[in-house]
Amino acid sequence: MNKHFDKLLFLAALAALLAACGFWYSENAEKIGAHAVKPKTGDVAKPTSTPFTPATPASPVPRNVDWTQPTTDLEDEDAADWTFDLFTPVKIFWSTRAAQYVPKGFTPPPEPPFGIKLVNMVRPAYRLMLKGDLGPTQVIVMDAKGGTTSYLQKGKTYSVPPVTVRDIIAENRNANGTVAKPLTLVVYDTEMKREFRLENNTPVYLDQHVITLRDDAGETWTWQKVGEQRSVPNVGEFTLKAFDFDKNEVTIEKKYKKLNRAKKAKDAVLTEVLHYTPKVHTPAKPPATPAAGATGKVPALPAGKAPKSAQPVKRPAGR
Repeated sequence: MNKHFDKLLFLAALAALLAACGFWYSENAEKIGAHAVKPKTGDVAKPTSTPFTPATPASPVPRNVDWTQPTTDLEDEDAADWTFDLFTPVKIFWSTRAAQYVPKGFTPPPEPPFGIKLVNMVRPAYRLMLKGDLGPTQVIVMDAKGGTTSYLQKGKTYSVPPVTVRDIIAENRNANGTVAKPLTLVVYDTEMKREFRLENNTPVYLDQHVITLRDDAGETWTWQKVGEQRSVPNVGEFTLKAFDFDKNEVTIEKKYKKLNRAKKAKDAVLTEVLHYTPKVHTPAKPPATPAAGATGKVPALPAGKAPKSAQPVKRPAGR
């Protein structure tokens, strides 16, 4: 009951306040209007005798403007590789032959063959290979150049092979039997004027590398170091960029003239990795072993009896 009574008192007070405000405004309305700001006589715009005429905007595109059209001149190096279609996006697709995106309807000119092939890769090894020892002061070596086996002693000089034996380092093994330091032979080659350090059963390769290549015309040549070049007429200029004997491959850069859509030649660069597969020598199969008891010879016929092919043919009389 008290809650409703409080609400009624609040509403009555609010109504009285609004009534008082309205009464005050009605009594002072004339005074409020007298203090209002009125515009001065000079501020009022006077009408003119010339009527208003809206200005005509300038044309954004004059009629005499010549729009620059997309060039389709096939002699243009950039335009020769693209198809232009005004206000239409160019449709492209991936060309596996050109290894790039090309516009639809454009057939790229066929790529010429690379032009050369890798024929062989050789790392020349030193002629001697250590094959064991006969004690602390004598070793066995195989001479690949002469195809012979020699016995060399420490401190001696030989003419064949032309070496001086400077040192023989014996093999050293760990407690578990594995080789800690291999048998090593140190020789000085009197012909090559250099020292070689040979480990047991391990070839020593020379600094020289021989890479043999052949062009499509059948002419061959060799490269020995990175940076060497070869110019093949009507094909291009080739440069050896890198080689890897472990993978049997070489990286070659080719500079050549490439024809664009307008059949106009422009400079191009192509890099390819050529591989070489060494030929594995397959030994001939030995002749089959004859079965037990067989001699491999034609068995002898009984005495007085010739083979059928050698026996006379009996013919009837009168023929």
